[in-house]
Amino acid sequence: MKYGILGIIFAFVVFFGFHSAYGYEVFYEKWGPKIQDVSTVCIIEPDHKNSEVLSEMFVERLMDQSRISVEEWQVQLQSMERGRDKSMWEIDTIPISVEEQEGFDYDQCHVFIKFEDKPESQDEWYKLLGKTVYELGDTGRSDITIYYNNIKFCKTEDKDWIYFDPCYEDLPRLMQQLQTVVKHEFGHALGLGHYKADDIDVSVAWARGTVPAPSIMAVFSHQNLNENVISPKDIIAVRSIYGENGFLPDEEKIKTFDTFQPSSELYVIPKGGFTTASVEGLINHTQYISGVQVEITVIDPNQNVNERTVRVSSDGTFSYETIIDETILNGTYTVFAKYRDVKSHEVAVEIQYEGEDDDSKIPQWIKNSVRWWAEDKINEHDFILGIQDLIRKGILNPPNPENLTIEEFYDTQIITSSDTTERSQISGVKIPKYVKQTSFWWVEGKISDKEFVDGIQYLIKKGYLII
Repeated sequence: MKYGILGIIFAFVVFFGFHSAYGYEVFYEKWGPKIQDVSTVCIIEPDHKNSEVLSEMFVERLMDQSRISVEEWQVQLQSMERGRDKSMWEIDTIPISVEEQEGFDYDQCHVFIKFEDKPESQDEWYKLLGKTVYELGDTGRSDITIYYNNIKFCKTEDKDWIYFDPCYEDLPRLMQQLQTVVKHEFGHALGLGHYKADDIDVSVAWARGTVPAPSIMAVFSHQNLNENVISPKDIIAVRSIYGENGFLPDEEKIKTFDTFQPSSELYVIPKGGFTTASVEGLINHTQYISGVQVEITVIDPNQNVNERTVRVSSDGTFSYETIIDETILNGTYTVFAKYRDVKSHEVAVEIQYEGEDDDSKIPQWIKNSVRWWAEDKINEHDFILGIQDLIRKGILNPPNPENLTIEEFYDTQIITSSDTTERSQISGVKIPKYVKQTSFWWVEGKISDKEFVDGIQYLIKKGYLII
């Protein structure tokens, strides 16, 4: 038997260069900041009338879910600011219908998202699910193409062989796959490259979805039927590219931290044992003052903050080590340093227990969003984005609200997040105050995921929450 071999699925194009997804170290490829000031993302509607694959209803969902995928980057970037001005991460989205495309002013667009059935070049067939091209020069403009035709294996045979080769069919890929592609490619538009594994078997497992990928920027295969999510690791990587001012222009200032990084991005605590986690850095020699210490801030997965001070050597180097065991939370930790009131970039450290699988299917970013909503740090729009993500993953199956007709209920299924808040205000529907306290209990581990999800489904059923 002869089998067709699948190549790399995600491509990243810079000028005329093509970058493969497989690597042998765990790190992000970074090409630096690409977006300047407020970014406008123009999503160009595909013409379903001239397509054998797309229906009008599917195109409507595709446009809406593409917008939500971009907004997810914005929500998570802004949520990390913890009380600071969030406008530094503002992203505008403009859907451009088929009727508007001929006379539209495209000069206002910084990022374009368009859709095609498959790559124009046959050399790229079956190898690409999406592609991002940077415009030449320092313009910050990017062109994203999402390929929507579904890929399968077609059987042919002759007298000696049976062949299974990749082929396109006249059906679109699953919506969750397309959402993952949009989020992945927009990560490229932000300036992130691929997240590479140091083990080829791990890369293949990520690509196929047999093991959850730790980053939305990992390679993705058409065989992967899951929806990959933007992780805290991805958000920290973007923030490290752009700095404290986000998309806004940087102020002229002398660099304080030459380097700051963890000794490892992943620590696995052996059963019944412990290990040592550490971060280290280097202060620029022009900023070093003898006797001034570095403040290390560690934020755990529940957003609890711990601070330590460490000594700086005369050569500007510093390090912080701590023993970790099974008494601490597993998950993603955010770490940064401050020296003379200047903050370093943030780094992400993942802590896992050896041999223990995480039974929770709910992404950590949703727990963060729920906590910040309960603390009034984000609004209902951002909270509802998280609930929509649970619905898309099948974790939450919203029931028919008891106080809505069938027609009204189906209408709510296609309302956008911003429209949901507006409609709730108009109809006088409000989320009960006790829900915020319940949310606190959930993110602090006092109630289970199931109890939280059951509570959300009850709110939907009673018409308190319209999704």
